[in-house]
Amino acid sequence: MLIPDVVDLKKPIYGKTLNVEWLLDSLRCNDKIYQKLHGDRAVKDVTFYDVSGGKGFLSVVLRCTVHFIDSTSAKDVYHTILKVPGLESIEEANKKSDHDMEEHNKNRDRHAFLMESHQFECDFYNTLAPILNAPCPKVYKTEELIFGKKEGVLHMEDLTLRGKTISHFENINLSQVKSVIKAIAHMHKNILTADKALWQGKFLKNQTAFADLVSALDSMIEPLVKKMHGDMHSGNIMWAIDEEGNIQNELAAFVDWQIMHEGGGLLDPFFKKEGFRNISFFPTLRYS
Repeated sequence: MLIPDVVDLKKPIYGKTLNVEWLLDSLRCNDKIYQKLHGDRAVKDVTFYDVSGGKGFLSVVLRCTVHFIDSTSAKDVYHTILKVPGLESIEEANKKSDHDMEEHNKNRDRHAFLMESHQFECDFYNTLAPILNAPCPKVYKTEELIFGKKEGVLHMEDLTLRGKTISHFENINLSQVKSVIKAIAHMHKNILTADKALWQGKFLKNQTAFADLVSALDSMIEPLVKKMHGDMHSGNIMWAIDEEGNIQNELAAFVDWQIMHEGGGLLDPFFKKEGFRNISFFPTLRYS
């Protein structure tokens, strides 16, 4: 006989409409590792915090920890990630600058842009990731974002258990560069040999998204460097770690596929901009 959960299933997660019941249902239905290790265990509580530290470009990343009734130690828990789309970082940076976003907002609805970007990322994980066979996080469930009606979310594995990003002030070595190029070449080979009906013409809107954003936020560069650099360059690349947590030369995963689009393959490897010391990764789907 299974012991029932004692956690409040209606407990909201990070003050959002998502709750503990939604998370546990996704874990028990979609996460094979959770099913194998903890599928029959009763849950005592679920805690969570923002691991993006307010630096998420178009999202808040929540690390959720599941605590069990019969846990034998503080380490006997399970970690998982919820990525919730939002404009908090952009809005905060705007408050700290002298730049007037009103004119830009007239030209493009930021909420519509966020919904499109979130949907692109959902479509990537649900449809394209299996084809590309690129280093990516495991995504267990996605929910569409509809402002005022439905909160969007991606439920994925906790990559911090097997990978790390480098800081803004660190450089990568030649072996790491080769790892990135090899993975990107493999990704492009797979998309070029796949059925074009799966992607061709479906991911065009984001081709100018980054350029438009840079133009609109040019005078906001100082607060953006502080608040959003994790998504604008090498924070999108997670490197494998050893047992002691040291970064290795192998890739763990590419993350943040919101601005994925059709485009030239040479856009992928590196993006140089004055003031940024390390590399940027912007996923595209094909060569021009």
